[in-house]
Amino acid sequence: MHTRFQSTARSGHAASWLAVLCIIASFGLTRPVAAISRTAVIQETNRVRTGAHLNRLLRSTTLERAAVAKAESMFRQQYFGHTSPTGQNFWFWLGPNRSRFSQLGENIARGYKNERILLQDWMKSGGHRANILGPAFTHLGIGIRSGRLSGKRVTVIVQLFGKKKVTTALTTATN
Repeated sequence: MHTRFQSTARSGHAASWLAVLCIIASFGLTRPVAAISRTAVIQETNRVRTGAHLNRLLRSTTLERAAVAKAESMFRQQYFGHTSPTGQNFWFWLGPNRSRFSQLGENIARGYKNERILLQDWMKSGGHRANILGPAFTHLGIGIRSGRLSGKRVTVIVQLFGKKKVTTALTTATN
């Protein structure tokens, strides 16, 4: 391995970048680029939903920010679950924005590098499947983060579903 690195080092800039990446990786940063993408998870989720004759879910930046915050929390507090060690569930990450939704759902996963396999596995689980095929849901937010969890480098995916509350404006006619 050492010989290979030395021979690669003679090739210039590529070797310099490789050395930099090796140094960065050795520090165990918590947010390297994940192989799985937010856009692809949304597309795959909508592919499954439309195959079941359900509406496509719209991307929600509100749900996305909450999903990212939840994923980051899992690394910071070193847990993998729907409820944090301090008792916070996914509603917590929405903060005051939770009142904008009448229905919410959460799916979490770790260790996946392929969106299609991720969705296939979620569809094998009753609770995950119920969220993905929830007919009331209208919006979706995906949070993906990589880092060390229980001593292992993993990618965590958080999928938050929501149904926005319908608000109606009251108007009065005056003559």
